[in-house]
Amino acid sequence: MPSFFNLRKKIRVCGRDPRDTVLRNRTHIEGNKTCRGILENVRHLVSHDGGRTFEVIRRTLEDCGYVVSSQIINASFFGAPTARKRIFIVCFRADLGVTDFWFPEPTFTQVALADVLLPDSETDRYVVRNHPIHIDREAVARADECVALRTVPVGRINDGKPVKQGYRIYSPMGHAVTFLRRGGGVGAQTGLYLINGRVRKLAAVEMSRCMGYPESFVIPSSLSYEKARRLFGNSVVVPVIRAIAERILETLRITVGSSASANASGIRWQRRPRTLPCDQSRKGVRVRH
Repeated sequence: MPSFFNLRKKIRVCGRDPRDTVLRNRTHIEGNKTCRGILENVRHLVSHDGGRTFEVIRRTLEDCGYVVSSQIINASFFGAPTARKRIFIVCFRADLGVTDFWFPEPTFTQVALADVLLPDSETDRYVVRNHPIHIDREAVARADECVALRTVPVGRINDGKPVKQGYRIYSPMGHAVTFLRRGGGVGAQTGLYLINGRVRKLAAVEMSRCMGYPESFVIPSSLSYEKARRLFGNSVVVPVIRAIAERILETLRITVGSSASANASGIRWQRRPRTLPCDQSRKGVRVRH
């Protein structure tokens, strides 16, 4: 899907970017008509142009023979330590008979940015220097008391007001900010965090972990830090996609029925891993010392 982030800011006029014509090209959609699909974009797509942009997307998909469901999901509630809210659109080909799709329930897994950080010895290059730093010690003390499934601001750099995201400082006991493909300020794209007495940006590996990529995921050594930040800023959160995909498979099992019917529709079955109930609170869980 095209990116509508800049559309919201009225920097790009709809239709001038070639990516904005993807959903208008019915031939492209119908010629690659998969039995099911997931589309993802910024949450503001829903309200862009008074909701008309999203309505065009939904209507186009339905006209191409899909049953469409959508929901805004916050990655913070699915075990990823980054506050990333995105609109997800799930499509089923109408002939499959899926009339209702229920998005997965949040797990509220207790996880903080501190759980995915590298040792200090490997992060010197990301430390902010030569900037005035203002830390709210009371906010730091409160943040240290519990894990919060959200960003927790504890300070800022420089003296400008209002304080934009690229200049805010956050606690690692909360979550990372939404990574951006583009961004301004000293903490552009990754955010700034007070980690062991130092204010710094996140390394590419830490961004990868926040997005839920496995430790086996390799970031090429030839890829610059700047390019890696842009790539993760334009990526998807793995636990969220996994949860939606599992729910899609579960829905197809119930609706389509037998494996024979599924194979005829081009569906590949996978065993769904057993999940355990979770009673984590949205507001976080106090840490036991």
